[in-house]
Amino acid sequence: MHIRGDVGRFTTILDGVEQVLEYDVKRLSDDEFYCYIHNETTAVDGALFAAFTRESVVQISPIEYHDDGRATFAVVGPSAEPQDPTADAPPGIDLRVERIGDGAFGRAVTAGLSERQRAAAVIAVELGYYDVPRRASHEDVAAALDCAPSTAAEHLRKAKLKVFTASFS
Repeated sequence: MHIRGDVGRFTTILDGVEQVLEYDVKRLSDDEFYCYIHNETTAVDGALFAAFTRESVVQISPIEYHDDGRATFAVVGPSAEPQDPTADAPPGIDLRVERIGDGAFGRAVTAGLSERQRAAAVIAVELGYYDVPRRASHEDVAAALDCAPSTAAEHLRKAKLKVFTASFS
């Protein structure tokens, strides 16, 4: 999984989880890394897996884990078969449907963007940075973001990399 945060804090927590058999960390930067975790499957894990692996429901990565213990992710399925995946949730697990509608794929593709990368990309689209011919420069995006042009250009490069990687891998 892709993680943004303190690798030391994360691995300390993993070391304290009895079900974690092993893990491997690959640093991307000071506060960003990939982590492969091999763990024992618990009854709760199995029930959650069953709730989101029906023929008509597919979970789309990434799963975003939050500091307050929540995890958010998108699920998709045919609109002709409305089913509530929360109906199969194990006791004690609070599952909530936050949104129903089209666009889950787009949200899944952009879910890995940081707030600044998302803001830069939204502004770039609004200003015409991606239009052909281009109607705005990265300097225009920087002015709208109130940051240096080099910073705006970096946000746009990283956002584009994440969106393309999620779309084509």
